[in-house]
Amino acid sequence: GGIRDRLDLRDAAFHVGNQPPHARRLYAPTEFCPWRKKTIQGEVHDENTWVLGGVAPHAGLFGTLDDLSRWGLCLRSSLRGGSGGLARPETVARFARRALPRARGDWALGFMLPGLKGASCGKYFSRLSVGHLGFTGTSLWYDPRRDLLVTVLSNRVHPTRENKLFPQLRGFLHDSVVESLQA
Repeated sequence: GGIRDRLDLRDAAFHVGNQPPHARRLYAPTEFCPWRKKTIQGEVHDENTWVLGGVAPHAGLFGTLDDLSRWGLCLRSSLRGGSGGLARPETVARFARRALPRARGDWALGFMLPGLKGASCGKYFSRLSVGHLGFTGTSLWYDPRRDLLVTVLSNRVHPTRENKLFPQLRGFLHDSVVESLQA
């Protein structure tokens, strides 16, 4: 089978043509879109990806918390040198290494890295951590030093993308997870 089968992703899929495979009411709403004249639900939120028919390299993949966590465990396996991961361990390691000088940004080739101030993974994740954030609220961070994976599906843009408190919530959530594990 394909990569979806190899990674055991059961529900992850693009909604080709912006048509969800299930009833729209089963999807979390995002925000009201003035040019689509509706609250977005069951179709990609990203405007450019919507115009492209719901599929793009940077947006449009729908999935469950279980699927995103399975993907994170495959990332973990690759970063720990194991088989059954996303790709060869050396390839994943290359995508997880810093790609920019710290003064220019906190990015690897394929992931975010913890920033010096206000990182979305909070203050406890090590500098070896890698993460990904989605515009609508998805968050996945893995800290190899703690061997800790935190997966979050949230709804940052409902009812509006103007929510300015959400970035603080991400850090607080990750800090709370680490603190509860240390207690």
